[in-house]
Amino acid sequence: MTHLNFEKIKEVLDRIPKEMEGLEAKIGWFPSSQYPDGTPAASVAATQEYGDPGMNIPARPFLRPTVQRDKAEWLKQLGLGLKLVLKDQMNGPDLLGAIAQTGAGGVQKSISQVYSPPLSPVTLMIRGMRAENPGLIVNDRVLDQARARISQGKPNNAPSTKPLVDTGYMLATVQGVVGESE
Repeated sequence: MTHLNFEKIKEVLDRIPKEMEGLEAKIGWFPSSQYPDGTPAASVAATQEYGDPGMNIPARPFLRPTVQRDKAEWLKQLGLGLKLVLKDQMNGPDLLGAIAQTGAGGVQKSISQVYSPPLSPVTLMIRGMRAENPGLIVNDRVLDQARARISQGKPNNAPSTKPLVDTGYMLATVQGVVGESE
């Protein structure tokens, strides 16, 4: 026979809102995540998610599909976690942290599954040029060189044609954290 300790349950139920007040699970790229040239990873991620028509960059969504695909699982994880919190086997902030980490893993999975739209010939040529010269800084002059190589029919030698994984930095730096609500 199981005996319920209602005082203990009430104590835990009173504690949960206090522990979690003002906190939220956050998934994404934070200010410390910057490419070597200082470009914020969050900016690159947003450009890839929504595209930039002015720069001829098509949208390659991975965040919104992650939320659509995984939100039911996150809610299930929250429900299971709350049971652990009620049993005093986990606290609220740790539960939010676990959900945030799960979410970051889901974003990484989505990034790894994006194959379209395909990269432009210029982007592929620049990848090949960077493979030849890892310190290459892409600027207007380099873009012109890439276009010239393409028009001359030169091979691009791009190490990968897959979108969103050029350097691997965006994939590696997505994080799931618990932070203050904004």
